[in-house]
Amino acid sequence: MKWHFVPLLAGAVVLAAGGELLASDDGPVAELRAFIAVPVKDRLESALGAGDLRFLGVYGYALEVPGVPKSEADRISKNGVLPIPGTSDALVSEEHGGLNDEVREYAAQYNGLVLGHVTQRAP
Repeated sequence: MKWHFVPLLAGAVVLAAGGELLASDDGPVAELRAFIAVPVKDRLESALGAGDLRFLGVYGYALEVPGVPKSEADRISKNGVLPIPGTSDALVSEEHGGLNDEVREYAAQYNGLVLGHVTQRAP
């Protein structure tokens, strides 16, 4: 079996054998685990208390704002987007891919609550 070392941008090294991912940088995985460890309602309460009405964004091929319809593009522009650290389409492991899916659902739930809040406040 031939071993390959592939350097990543963050300076981590992925060890692969025969194209299989064996080990990876825990940076984005750890970031996503920590992010989803905070319950959606707690994060929202904290943001609203600070006057932060930004939507959560998920990096993939482009920055997405899950849970907010395209018809609300003006509201996205007005409120802004906070990208979730660790999201990416450049996955470092299978776990990273699974966590990206989880955080996308988390963001959709959070963004739906923010959208409901700002819609109620709108004249």
